[in-house]
Amino acid sequence: MNIILNIILNIILNIILNIILNIILNIILNIILNILFLYALKQKLFCLNFNFTYMEDTPKSRQEVAAAYGISPRTLCRWIKKASIAITSGLLTIKEVQMIYDTFGEPKKK
Repeated sequence: MNIILNIILNIILNIILNIILNIILNIILNIILNILFLYALKQKLFCLNFNFTYMEDTPKSRQEVAAAYGISPRTLCRWIKKASIAITSGLLTIKEVQMIYDTFGEPKKK
């Protein structure tokens, strides 16, 4: 009788320990995922803009972006400089175009 009782107790203890271990691992995993999410958000690896109508999928020239706003490329450069947006030379990357749209709003559709 004692052997059966010991086996049942061991099974119950193993189940309880597995449940506790799973809970602890889930908590740790959630903490790690939250840290990675906040890091990615801080580094602007992606954009949480729930009001955007579309995400650019190709690089654009300054002329194209300025035309979308109905302004000159020179005015666009002034806007970018005034807003302190870090832009590289050459074509605007997808990320840079999205930063411009996030800062100044989406250009009006024609």
